[in-house]
Amino acid sequence: MSTSRGVVLPQSPLLTAADTLTSAELAIDLGYDELWISETSVFDPFAMAGHLAHPAGPRLILGPLPAPLRSGPQLAMAASTLLALGAECELVLGASSPTVTQSWHGRTRSSPALVRAVFEATKAALSGERTAIDSGPATTVGFRLGTGPARVKIGVAALGPKMLRLAGECADRAVLNMVGPAQAHRLAEVIADGARAANRAVPPISIWLHVAVEPDEIDVAIGHQFIAGYLRAPGYAASFAQQGFGEIVDRAAEATNLAEVAELVSDELYETIIPHGDADHVRKAVTALEQAGFAVAVVPVMASHEGRARTLEALMTR
Repeated sequence: MSTSRGVVLPQSPLLTAADTLTSAELAIDLGYDELWISETSVFDPFAMAGHLAHPAGPRLILGPLPAPLRSGPQLAMAASTLLALGAECELVLGASSPTVTQSWHGRTRSSPALVRAVFEATKAALSGERTAIDSGPATTVGFRLGTGPARVKIGVAALGPKMLRLAGECADRAVLNMVGPAQAHRLAEVIADGARAANRAVPPISIWLHVAVEPDEIDVAIGHQFIAGYLRAPGYAASFAQQGFGEIVDRAAEATNLAEVAELVSDELYETIIPHGDADHVRKAVTALEQAGFAVAVVPVMASHEGRARTLEALMTR
């Protein structure tokens, strides 16, 4: 049974930095073990982590970070800076999407091969030795981390089979998102296949579990909109279909706007992706995953700070 429980900090154009920090402070006060800071289009994860870095604070997990956006040395310097500030930290790399990597940032399209290359370049840069990777998509030659060797774990966020196997082959932690319990077990088997092929132990697996304790009508609507935003994304659409929601995925592909997609989200899909209801019901959903060996990072899908606080407080009553 996993005993580590984390919180994914909220980020939205509708929230200020102070709002996100308020959630962080609450999670720290409640005793959560990990704070996850993702990379979206809102706050820079390393700047936010620098503000939160403290020797007595929880572990800071940066990511998923789109692999094409930074070099191995850049990631190593950022992580070693957090260590120097007293924080314990981890990095999580992901492939992201063409919209993020190419359209937003003008970088190359990601791939499992590129994620592996950036993983290896970061690992080399963290070693404190001069880097000597002179071929492949993420070269680095002659860099030496000025702070000395840095003990920083590197995880991989995965969904498709190639990324899942990659996580099993090399990651210190595999990360899953938008999956129900049955799908989590199926994907864990693919991760295990990758680990066996690399003759290594299966890495710990964390699940971002979206939850809502006592949601009101606005919270439910936000949950439906949230799921709708993923229903037409290729990798997530395939995962939803594997979880038994293929008809909804097909109808979503024909919808003309996001509002129509949100209307397609069924009660079953909402419960699978966002366990919701009273505190006992949601606690059971979290505990079931932990008892199955997964670590859980909770993502409150709630409109207000009061709703997010209610959810975080309920889930620390073990």
